[in-house]
Amino acid sequence: MIEFAPSAPFTVGLEEELLLVDPETLALVPTAADVLARLDAGRSVGHEAYAAELELRSAPALHVSAAVDDLQGLRAHVAGAGATLLGAGVHPAGAHGDAALVDSERYRQVDDAMRGLIRRTPECALHVHVGVLNVETAIRVFNGLREWLPLLQGLAANSPWWFGSDSGLASARAALVRAYPGRGIPRALRDADDWGDLVAATTAAGGLADYTFLWWDLRLHPRHGTVEVRELDAQSSLDHVAGLAVLIRALACEAAQLPPRAGTPSEILAWSSFRAMRDGVEATILDTGVLAPLREIARSTVERLRPIARELGDEDALDAVAGILASGGGAGRRRRAFAEGGLRLLLEQLVEETARRDEPLPSNRGSRPSSERPEPTVASRWLDARSRCDLDELAALTAEQAVWASPVIGEVRGREAVVEQIRAGFTDADEFGTELLSFETRGEKAVAVIRNTGRRNGQELDSLQSLFLQTAGGSVTSVRVAVDDPEAIETFWSD
Repeated sequence: MIEFAPSAPFTVGLEEELLLVDPETLALVPTAADVLARLDAGRSVGHEAYAAELELRSAPALHVSAAVDDLQGLRAHVAGAGATLLGAGVHPAGAHGDAALVDSERYRQVDDAMRGLIRRTPECALHVHVGVLNVETAIRVFNGLREWLPLLQGLAANSPWWFGSDSGLASARAALVRAYPGRGIPRALRDADDWGDLVAATTAAGGLADYTFLWWDLRLHPRHGTVEVRELDAQSSLDHVAGLAVLIRALACEAAQLPPRAGTPSEILAWSSFRAMRDGVEATILDTGVLAPLREIARSTVERLRPIARELGDEDALDAVAGILASGGGAGRRRRAFAEGGLRLLLEQLVEETARRDEPLPSNRGSRPSSERPEPTVASRWLDARSRCDLDELAALTAEQAVWASPVIGEVRGREAVVEQIRAGFTDADEFGTELLSFETRGEKAVAVIRNTGRRNGQELDSLQSLFLQTAGGSVTSVRVAVDDPEAIETFWSD
């Protein structure tokens, strides 16, 4: 079995692959090594397969806006080193074969295996990682997210041009990468053993060194403790990056708390994915067994997830999905630019969008991890009182009509009921303790990651939970709880 390293639940990490172009001609330039030599960005900027491409990596964050802020800073840092960046699935005018590879052992292996496939043109993706606490939760999230991959594919489509002409597709990149072995939507997973067996058999069949050579549209990344959505075109607009990321994060949070269900066969999802990559936001894709407009599915999904995004502190970014739809997606913007000014204007638009931020999101730069001693807020004082089981102070900081929502006990309402939930955690166990691992706040919203340990009736507890707090008028008005293993926690507290 592959060891799955836990990470804080529903943190988000972003990786974007961006093309390097000449500032005058806007043609591909294989200068990644030169740019990296002028940078001091550590592991945040690095090589991808192609010498005309860089990968920018955000730090794991508790809010999407913080991860996007990281990417914005990294884009500016790379530009400050003299590079011109272009965000798209493929370069619209790149010549076939203009695809010099990075000189490294990993990419020599890939070149030897893929040959002419990888030598066509550089391909750039946006990868969204969502943190999970354990492999069981990861599998629930994996199975839930795979159902939404066609929708995400259509929203992200941003490469209608290839080799100097219109491909007729919204995402030419998606068509290119489908030629690689193992690409596409993997089947649903039964459990951790099923996942381990599938990885072992697939890597053996391909003669692959490890699971990182599995290029599925969606995969578990045990080294990082994440579920990774991989099959999205790179974006020029950071606001669109934010919209896609918050949608994925909210879908992952929803999937983690829904009961298991039979997964749609990959063969069926593949057709919806093709229709999405062909037609982008104008596609019709499968929805509850029938074809429906992607635009309508996107709007209804956003509204369903809005309460989750609000609790996660990401609701503002969710509005960017409406912006994608209104603009016709990346493919629609590219085609309008070409109609107005030909290929040159199309390229200039991509470079200009990659260099700026359309509408800056509310920033989390004012918030700091708990280890840096943030200024006391209602949420931080409430959490401190909880850790000390100071019930009087908790009551004083809890709104009269406060709500506590947990996947284990459901929802309770009222100050007394909320305080009772916390009291019971300390007094109904032989031993119980909490440790605040991280904390971020933005306005009246806060997120805390907490480790709970204890002993009760001969059983031991060691679990992580995320608390999403809403405050108003100097009181905590709601606490939404996400936990790593609801079944194990329910068993621990049951009589």
